[in-house]
Amino acid sequence: MSSALRPLLTLFVILSCWAPAVAFPINVAGLDTARTAIWIHDLRLRADLVRTNIDTSLVPASVMKSVTSAALLNLADPDERFVTHVYADGRLDADGTLSGNIIVRAVGDPTIESQFFNSTRGFADSIVAGVRRLGITAVGGKVMIDESDFPDATTPPGWMEEDLIWPYGTRLQGANFRDNRFHLRLPSCQTSPRVPDLKFNFKATKARGVSIDRKDGSETFTVTGNTRRAYSDNFATPYPCKVMAAEVTARLCDAGIPVNGADLPSSSEIQEIYTHLSPTFGEILRSLMHRSDNLMAEGMLRAIAPGGTRDEAIAEVLAVWNMVGISSHGVNIVDGSGLSRDDRLTARFLGEINRLSSGG
Repeated sequence: MSSALRPLLTLFVILSCWAPAVAFPINVAGLDTARTAIWIHDLRLRADLVRTNIDTSLVPASVMKSVTSAALLNLADPDERFVTHVYADGRLDADGTLSGNIIVRAVGDPTIESQFFNSTRGFADSIVAGVRRLGITAVGGKVMIDESDFPDATTPPGWMEEDLIWPYGTRLQGANFRDNRFHLRLPSCQTSPRVPDLKFNFKATKARGVSIDRKDGSETFTVTGNTRRAYSDNFATPYPCKVMAAEVTARLCDAGIPVNGADLPSSSEIQEIYTHLSPTFGEILRSLMHRSDNLMAEGMLRAIAPGGTRDEAIAEVLAVWNMVGISSHGVNIVDGSGLSRDDRLTARFLGEINRLSSGG
């Protein structure tokens, strides 16, 4: 190399070393530095390009789903599935009558009869086929939904009451059915699918429009405004287990297998009717991240600690990151979707998770 080129090469190396620090200056007019954090890290150079407020606790909203998804992929097999068992509980008499109940043991699967997965359709029809296969011609008891394997089906802290009425604000329960949403028409109060036990409180006013409200856990919809005006919209289902039981019962009756509805005790005689498998966790994650689905994000969070509470699942999320040296300082996780206004993440926490996930 000629001596004339050495000074130029040295200057180029020095400028290259300084490039990451000056390539992305923070100089944005109106930037709210109290509520904004930016961390840009070059994985090839292993150098920070921008670091601003990276330890500040901020509300993440749907960015929380990336934390839930990454934690699940580190703690579970992406080929794993939710498994829902359906069985006949009772004695099968000689005339084909089941002297007992049909039990659906729900485990928090958020995908049963979901519009986003064709493979989950036909849940009730599959139960009918299983009942026929066992030779059952009538059910003396009821179709019952057992949610005992899913503790703590409460609404996460920090979810706003005005969100809970809408499909995006539906809470995860042991039994989830048709995305926990239904279509309502007013003033007829017709629902699709059929939602048992709904009540309506109409408050007529001179307002031209219509507003609808429902309290958390309530099955009463308060309709305010021009209550005679035609109105329709989609809403969150208060108790999806009732919709599931009603649909399975209706399909059995349509198939010529009456469900008599007697109150019959549980029995030691149990026969498997049908085993329902969800899509793989990997497929669910791909769908929920693409669409930012709150219900399925909550389902994935709870899949991290099967049979456990929400707090136990969150403890596992934090533990997996602490185990690999990612500090949870300034982090507060209360749900899996980010709908809670109590969630807090830092740019450092998110950046470290993404850097680890990318192999950087």
